[in-house]
Amino acid sequence: MHRKLLLLVLLSSVALGLTADFSYNPIGGSAPLKVNFIGSSDTANIQYEWIYGDGTTDIGQSVTHIFTTPGIYNVTFIADAGTNTSSISKNITILPGTSDTTLQPSCSGQADKYGFVRFNAMVTYYQNGANYCANTNVVVSIGGLQITLLPSQSCVYSRYVQLPNGVYTPTFLANYPSGQKQVTCSMAVTSGGEASLLVYAPKNGNIYRTGDNVQLQASVVQNNQNILNGSMQAQLSNGSGNLQTVTMTSDQYGTFSGGLTLSVPDGQYIITFAASKGGTTYAQNNIMIVVNNSADVQTTNGAKINIIYPLNNQKFNANGSTIIEAQFIDSNQRSISNAVITADIIKNGQVVDTVNLDEKAYSYKKIYQFTSAGQYSIRVTGTKSPYTAQGSVSLIVGEASEIASSANFTVQILAPQSDTYAKGSTILFRARVRQDTTPIAGANVTLDVNGADYLMNYDRFGDYTYSVGPLPVNNYEAKVVAAYGNFLAEDSVLFSVSEHGLKINLQAPKESDEFVMKSGDAVNVSVDVVDEFGSTASGVLVAGSVIDSAGRISQLQLFQDVKDGFYKTTFFPVERGQYKMTLTASKLGFVGAISESKFTVQLQTGIFGLNTNLETLLTIVIGLAIIILLIAIFRVGF
Repeated sequence: MHRKLLLLVLLSSVALGLTADFSYNPIGGSAPLKVNFIGSSDTANIQYEWIYGDGTTDIGQSVTHIFTTPGIYNVTFIADAGTNTSSISKNITILPGTSDTTLQPSCSGQADKYGFVRFNAMVTYYQNGANYCANTNVVVSIGGLQITLLPSQSCVYSRYVQLPNGVYTPTFLANYPSGQKQVTCSMAVTSGGEASLLVYAPKNGNIYRTGDNVQLQASVVQNNQNILNGSMQAQLSNGSGNLQTVTMTSDQYGTFSGGLTLSVPDGQYIITFAASKGGTTYAQNNIMIVVNNSADVQTTNGAKINIIYPLNNQKFNANGSTIIEAQFIDSNQRSISNAVITADIIKNGQVVDTVNLDEKAYSYKKIYQFTSAGQYSIRVTGTKSPYTAQGSVSLIVGEASEIASSANFTVQILAPQSDTYAKGSTILFRARVRQDTTPIAGANVTLDVNGADYLMNYDRFGDYTYSVGPLPVNNYEAKVVAAYGNFLAEDSVLFSVSEHGLKINLQAPKESDEFVMKSGDAVNVSVDVVDEFGSTASGVLVAGSVIDSAGRISQLQLFQDVKDGFYKTTFFPVERGQYKMTLTASKLGFVGAISESKFTVQLQTGIFGLNTNLETLLTIVIGLAIIILLIAIFRVGF
């Protein structure tokens, strides 16, 4: 009897098997290489140990290790159940490391026709067998200036800077996620293009009276520098013939000046500037409007001041700031440019301050700060011969305790995101203005896209919007400034428009694939990311998520395999049912791509829901036999 019991116990100890296995990604690459290891076994409640083959070890089922030296490493995974141990070893190849960072500036110094030099720098860093260029910052130091380059295309950072001719020594500094690199070069800025005639006065569309003396000023410019010597004339015409001609004279700096007395009736005229230099002729036409010099000119051609902001009877806090913005227009609703616009700040009937408003794209603006409480009015006066106009608004400025205020006045750009968009896209800009959590409908919200101003409109969804486009290939900076009462807030976003794009070709799992597998088995994820020419793209950030039937989300990040160029990772299902996988691919200067797919997992289950492999089934049968035998012995003994 005892011999049979001992035999069964011995058989059970032999049959209680343990099988270990592990997976890792990436499957290879250049040093230094970060590798993620995931171990598995067919038995619960065990301990895990890793031996990396480079003299270091670790514990845990899922671990990460960095191989810093090239070579072939024999990595061993050990699963220890106490009375039973299983191990498995696999080789991982670490290739000789390449430079972890690249900084290749362009120092040609060739200027365009406007005198702008493009600073370019190719910037990459090496990680997990591929070159990446995201999350870097590049600054150029030149002549005491600090210029931050903007992300462009194909890992190139660039920016245009206007520089006169000369020799420069710019220093490029790139900051990477793991460090920084600096390169200094020498560049000679040379004339880059065509000369052009630039008219300083009068401006196009200026309004004058009969008898006015009009100041003329212009120069021929190449690469932001005046071309000296030569000759220039200005001719006034009405479209049917020349009326007056003025020969202009040049100063020592190459700027031509002259004067023109208007002895013409009301009407619209053309003033043509013509310059000659070395056998080359340059010309520029401007429109000039002449009005009658009668006493009722202001009534006849009545100008008007429209105060856009602040609103009448608004309340402000002392020491708060506001935008003063006004339009100066004629009777035809045309903006009058080059005017003198002043704002008188009147407190309790007395003028306490006067400020000049600056001319912008479609209005005149100034930011003003109140210093004390009281009853205020702002009187805006516009003057441009023959026009004068005024407008005013009333305000209440109180102490902070008297007027409800909030430091939580914010503007947030909702769209576009800091991303790359396709060439020719029309971008919808959407911004949200809030005071605490309350939407603000009466704010003055201005959009600036690469220096072009737009006034955003309040929509029925509680946001401010404006569409700009179609946009050409370029890098863009958009800024939104919101003013409400004495609160100001701003937000900005960088984005680019590119003719390059990415596409995700799913390799595994395919759409509607069905996997029959054991618990602990992995699903291999593999994609090929190609550019617009169908070539495999390197340095792409590929990430995403998998959602199971219970709604649990697992995050994924794929790494490029140096052997076939595919981006790969592994995923371990924990439930049977349908899974939805979403992957995105992004690379600086490329329009990103997205891929969605579904696959089904069937987990093999058997007795008590355990995996039905032969070893496990034999272990269960022997274990039950031992228990029955012990119960029988116990009963016989008693």
